[in-house]
Amino acid sequence: MPRARLGYCEGVRAIHVRCPNCGASLDVDDHATSVTCQYCGTSSRVQPRSRIFQVPRPLPPDTGPPRPVARQQVNRSLVLLPLVMTVGIGGLVAFTTMRAIKQVPIPGLGGIGGARGADTWSTAVPLVVDVDGDGHDDLVGLTRNVLDGDRAQLAAFRGSDGRALWTGARIGTYSDTIQAVVFAAGGVVVMGTPSGELKAFDRATGAPRWTVPLGERVEQVCDDGEAGAIQLGTADERWHRVNVADGSRVERKPPVVLDRHGRDKRLQPLAWVNAELPPGVCLPLPTSATEVPGLASADHWSRLPEVDGINLRRLARRGAGPVVAVGQKRPGTAVPTIAVLDGKAVRWKAVIPEVDPLNARFDDKHLTVGDDAAFAVYEGKDGPRLTGFALADGRRLWDRALAKRSSLVVTGVVMVDGKVVVSAWGNLQAFDAASGAPAYMVGAP
Repeated sequence: MPRARLGYCEGVRAIHVRCPNCGASLDVDDHATSVTCQYCGTSSRVQPRSRIFQVPRPLPPDTGPPRPVARQQVNRSLVLLPLVMTVGIGGLVAFTTMRAIKQVPIPGLGGIGGARGADTWSTAVPLVVDVDGDGHDDLVGLTRNVLDGDRAQLAAFRGSDGRALWTGARIGTYSDTIQAVVFAAGGVVVMGTPSGELKAFDRATGAPRWTVPLGERVEQVCDDGEAGAIQLGTADERWHRVNVADGSRVERKPPVVLDRHGRDKRLQPLAWVNAELPPGVCLPLPTSATEVPGLASADHWSRLPEVDGINLRRLARRGAGPVVAVGQKRPGTAVPTIAVLDGKAVRWKAVIPEVDPLNARFDDKHLTVGDDAAFAVYEGKDGPRLTGFALADGRRLWDRALAKRSSLVVTGVVMVDGKVVVSAWGNLQAFDAASGAPAYMVGAP
């Protein structure tokens, strides 16, 4: 578990820590040993810092005549001045921020109007599903409005241009939904809440369809093999078959689940990424928590095959396309590297970062694969960048910086309707897959 950085304010029973994942400032009790970030959901240990105590020393006994007592005089204006300045500066900053926010146009969400501000993207990875039945995939996920009671709701956006298709009613606060699992099945979008409920919403309109108590958090979602039903694995290691039409459910035996760790000998990473699934094996459905959505993916490092020149970190494949491998250069500096494999042989390999590769960082989950190209987000010295490679020969297609104001916490990458969409805390940024030209943005940079 990562450690949160700590700052202590003597005389106050609260400590200020900084989230090691997103950098948010959090307040916790001074005796707390762990904290969960209310913004990104990361749990971390709190490492206390030693305090310095001053032990008062008694004055020597006074044996002489009584002495006058010197009393401190306080200039009230000097005491009030910092307070007045703080309030005034805070008000000015808030006023300036509100004016700036109101002027930010949000493609896909419309301009911001009123004191309640705008909705921003808050799901880690968007669902890619055809919402309006036009034959083209769209994006679905949770959005958030900080200024309206931290309101959270589901929303859908057209995959081609980011236009809002629907915005659902309030379903709680951001804290209520940060650990929710969202997925699509049949004609509904389903959310498994942290409080153990299943909530279904109409895929085309976002209207509520049904809510049923599940009694536990959802951990895995699988296709049942029959139309109109899904299988859910919960945190108590039980499995349920759920009818998506009305939420009715029955318990069932645990299926053989295809997971990216390849614990089953029949499902070793290279074997199942390359081949069709064995009969009776459940492939988990894409959810808002899916790290490489829409792909068959394996990342259990100790079980990945040895490949010359690359320390493998992940294998990924879309449909019947080629197997894409990402990892680090070996031997030498751990430069992020991408390759296409034929079995264990390397068809081609390339350095992922175009800018300052020796100092770039790469999260192997920030990868997506299309029919003809693979795309990855890496962290350069000036912030995150998105780059693409032709699957046929490894030729770099383009490399460009993501839009940001100060920092940008990337959460995933997906393909939708000829676009590469990068999800981050606060926004979705879409780029044309062929040229890299910016297509649209949902949220604000």
